[in-house]
Amino acid sequence: MSDRLPIDLAHPDQRIFWLSHPVVGDASFDSFEHDVHNPIYVGEPPFEWPVNAFLFQDPVGRALYAYVGLYPRGYWPAGGCKLLRSSDDGATWEDMGTVLNGDAQMFDGNGQCPGGMPDVSVVYGDGRYHMVYDWCNPDNSDGGIAYAWAERPEGPFHRAKEPIHRESLQPFLEGRYKRVYAPTLLRRENGWLILADMSTPGNAGGTWAMVGFMAQRPEGPYEGPTLLLWPQSRVYLPAPVEAYPAFAHDGYVYAPATSVALNRPFQVIYRARLQGAHRPEAWKIYQCGSVWHA
Repeated sequence: MSDRLPIDLAHPDQRIFWLSHPVVGDASFDSFEHDVHNPIYVGEPPFEWPVNAFLFQDPVGRALYAYVGLYPRGYWPAGGCKLLRSSDDGATWEDMGTVLNGDAQMFDGNGQCPGGMPDVSVVYGDGRYHMVYDWCNPDNSDGGIAYAWAERPEGPFHRAKEPIHRESLQPFLEGRYKRVYAPTLLRRENGWLILADMSTPGNAGGTWAMVGFMAQRPEGPYEGPTLLLWPQSRVYLPAPVEAYPAFAHDGYVYAPATSVALNRPFQVIYRARLQGAHRPEAWKIYQCGSVWHA
């Protein structure tokens, strides 16, 4: 008979013994308090799947803003970005309409139809609201990330004439990664950093990586992409996880990544010191396993 103390396998401290699988899922204790006012927005045709929201608190006016990516059922063809605003700390939300749309005559368009640009992030700095967003053209043969700015968080946002990144000009990284999307813009002491997902051509998926871009100014020019986390790297990154959006807190940047398998209650949170987050060796696993229930 063993003289060891029994192990309470249901206790969170013993989660090392639990199943933790990016496809099958993971047991969890969901510690988030879900707001009684949820959902704050429900999709409607033709964009039944509003996903990839970016939450922003305006440091000037203190209101909350949610920039919501507009997708149809099945994700394609993607639309623009919807803006919601709350002046009572999230109790109620006002629909501000579409804050970012494609343009048939710009780099996302084909002369007749605009492309999609659903996923954004916003940072306030030097009197302007700086936005980075992903884009694709109408037939999804090209895409990437781009920059826009506004004087107010509601816009209007003025799009740069040329994108930060085009898939059509990007050589393969590690023989498979080509399309950059889902960007997060971060301000650092020595410049600006974009963290983004990188996928196979046309964002067909199958495997994902997280990459970084650096610049002295938010509009660029940017250096990159540099691979930071990918399934073949030294840090564990399961192939079916995407990381968006990242956020900075107390000198660190956190990148929550969620499995895109059918069963999605599996996440990994990666963390790096903000000033060194452009280097692959700076990234570590902060928490592995389910953080919130699907």
